Amino acid sequence: MPVAGLSISYSGTKLYAGSASFEVPDLSKMYFSATDVSAGVEQLSLDDLDEHSVIYDLYGRRLTKDQLKNGVYLVKGNNATYKIMVK
Repeated sequence: MPVAGLSISYSGTKLYAGSASFEVPDLSKMYFSATDVSAGVEQLSLDDLDEHSVIYDLYGRRLTKDQLKNGVYLVKGNNATYKIMVK
């Protein structure tokens, strides 16, 4: 959400940011960043995974590329960790 001219207020269990409102019954802390840290969506092929990539299912079990079926997995590479969906 762009912050230029943004007004933020909090009342009861609602946080108001510009024209949007959010239910936050247990809000105790809020953080702001000066950089854009939004997550992007990238196309990733299983062929893009190198020999250093480690694959986990959502139960935390380590898998190989050959064991992947349709589903969501976490892939840890040398420089980043990705959440991937196999179709």
